Amino acid sequence: MNRVGALFLSGLAALALQGQSTADHPVYVRLSAVMPMGDLKAYLGDKTLVHAFEVGHDFKGPDDWAGLGLYATYLVANGSPITKYQGLKQSLYGWRVGGDVRFKTPVAGLTPFLGVSITAYDGKIDKGGVVPNYDTPSQPFQVPAGPYPEGKGKFGGRLGVEYRINKEWGLALDYSFSEWRSDFRLGTYTPITGHRVVNGLNPVNPSWIALSAQYRWSVW
Repeated sequence: MNRVGALFLSGLAALALQGQSTADHPVYVRLSAVMPMGDLKAYLGDKTLVHAFEVGHDFKGPDDWAGLGLYATYLVANGSPITKYQGLKQSLYGWRVGGDVRFKTPVAGLTPFLGVSITAYDGKIDKGGVVPNYDTPSQPFQVPAGPYPEGKGKFGGRLGVEYRINKEWGLALDYSFSEWRSDFRLGTYTPITGHRVVNGLNPVNPSWIALSAQYRWSVW
């Protein structure tokens, strides 16, 4: 996935930078209400809503049926206490850059998009807690507050649709997925069964659904 994702993202960027801006309001900003899914929801203590901010620029594609887009996203996810880990509370911040292929449809203002991205996450345990020790259940791990080790940027993708209400305003709905951590240090290993998955701790591969309000304008 890393090599394929890198080639695809590099190709999108090269085509976009060689192309022309869309004639109609190519620059946009989006403010998103984000619903965490899967690992991210467990990591945040089943919190149901966080937020993100995105800026992007669309370009004419190589064919009449497609366009290209480049974007950058900032995700802010502050979690809730996790009861089963005795109040452990975590937060996550993500910086994402990516490229989309945008598809034209017969419906005016409706544009599906599909793309890849690179995301770097900054995770933190805001409030310590207790995590099960599967080797010695009577001696659970005391987890102190503090940052997770700095991670490298990982590849991901997204699939979504944009609807333009008029030239300036619109809505977007998309599903995003990515990688972050896959270490197994806190109570997640036994000599007999091997690695154990502790939901919300190891691994954490964030995914989410975002509903966005969008504003577009022209800069040229």
